Amino acid sequence: MRFTQMVLIICLKDIMSKLEIKIYNKLDKKVLRKWKNLWNKSKYSHIFNSPAWFTAYCTAYDISDYKIVVLSVNGEVKAILPLVKLRKYGIKVYTNPASFFSDKACILLDKKDAQHTRLILKKASTCGNVCLPEIEESLVKNLKLSSGIMFRPSSVNLTIPLNPDPLANLSNKQKNKIKNKYKRLASVLTFKEHKKADESILQKVFSINERSYKKLVKGYKDPFANDKDKLFFKLLNEKAPNNVVINFMCYKDTPIFYEIGFITQKVYYASQTAYLSEARSFMPGKLYLYWWLKKLQKNGLEIFDFGRGENVLKNEFANKSSEHIDLYFSNSYLTRLWWKVADNLVSSAKNNQRIYSLICGVRKNLNTANFEYRESKKLDDAMQITN
Repeated sequence: MRFTQMVLIICLKDIMSKLEIKIYNKLDKKVLRKWKNLWNKSKYSHIFNSPAWFTAYCTAYDISDYKIVVLSVNGEVKAILPLVKLRKYGIKVYTNPASFFSDKACILLDKKDAQHTRLILKKASTCGNVCLPEIEESLVKNLKLSSGIMFRPSSVNLTIPLNPDPLANLSNKQKNKIKNKYKRLASVLTFKEHKKADESILQKVFSINERSYKKLVKGYKDPFANDKDKLFFKLLNEKAPNNVVINFMCYKDTPIFYEIGFITQKVYYASQTAYLSEARSFMPGKLYLYWWLKKLQKNGLEIFDFGRGENVLKNEFANKSSEHIDLYFSNSYLTRLWWKVADNLVSSAKNNQRIYSLICGVRKNLNTANFEYRESKKLDDAMQITN
């Protein structure tokens, strides 16, 4: 067959292919089934673009205003983009569900197809203002999109290939230090993995977080600040029991460190972690990773994903990185300008150590005062019962 004939056949197939893009305002059983089928077969699926993540979020936070953009070819779903209506810097916008917890953009593709990506993003822009945080730069690089779209730097995503050696990036000195401490504390420290965890396991997570070093000492943002945050993880654990993992490091059977993570395909995605203030001398993060990375490797996983952001521990262990960006769309120039100004102000505050320390200091005092009040209230209630 001649080359020109082959090209003609390919072109005819493309013409005959029926490409269709629809926006759904409600998630009916038919769309949900197609979403689940695509998620189960796509090698680009992860917990953040799963139907379980979306439905858990909408239920926990009482979200009823959302859009689900679906791209199909010959009736077969090839891409899905689920968006919920929230506010970004005071502006109503369609965005990632559970964006505070989401380390990846919620777009789901059957393959990295530039045309499909461009078309589904273009269709999403017809919904109004759109913000798609934490999208891989490589996915949208060189795409010809509308003039109403702008990109802003978001985060660095660090990962560890688990084979042949998940500890390869550690210096020999650091590796020996962790290994020796791990052996010395083997008689008092244990590690426990939980899949399909019941609510009592999550309550242990919330208890550690309430008294954690990063909350009461560092003044960092509390990931479980309200009951809706807790409910979201409870529902996610119920809807995706095979994907949610909850691990503990225990001192003499008492949990002192936790991590919540997600497994999809052969990738482990770290999410939330915290430890008690009194556990800091144990190097809990490093000892935990020393145990968990080797276990993941033994279980056949291939990548450990730290999620968005960098810190000293992540940089010590990780040896690969990718860039994430935030995609903003609005037909209004003033809205885009405001987003840009607000984003610059927030980034400057985060990168300015003095400002960030001040914010954390205020939050620390509030966290400590609230914690002490609740502990005092518990004591008063207990005294009333005994009296």
